[in-house]
Amino acid sequence: MNKEDKYFKDIKLEGNHLNKCELIYKGEDDLRRLYVVKNEDGFSAHAVEFNSCMASEQKDDWKNETLIVNTIFEVIALYDGVRHLTFSPETDGYLYYPGMEDIIVMLQKLRELELEVCNEKL
Repeated sequence: MNKEDKYFKDIKLEGNHLNKCELIYKGEDDLRRLYVVKNEDGFSAHAVEFNSCMASEQKDDWKNETLIVNTIFEVIALYDGVRHLTFSPETDGYLYYPGMEDIIVMLQKLRELELEVCNEKL
């Protein structure tokens, strides 16, 4: 495994495993997903991209225990909006063949969520 590879089952968002968080976007080919956790002060989000997994009886690769993903970006938003947006922290922001259409839609989804949840401006 490379340093940017993570087991999907090991990623947590505000203490919750990603598969238990709200899924607000999955790409048309289901290779990229965006998960969020809303809280009283704002929200956190984590976007991941499918990398690989071992073959199994499991038809849904996203439920496969061996699923490896790469982080596209992480977000922390508070009452006044998104404060931190970090692209691919394991690779210092470098994304190899980024899925631009999915990334654009995910950022639009985050903006909609920001307008809904973060309603105070400084």
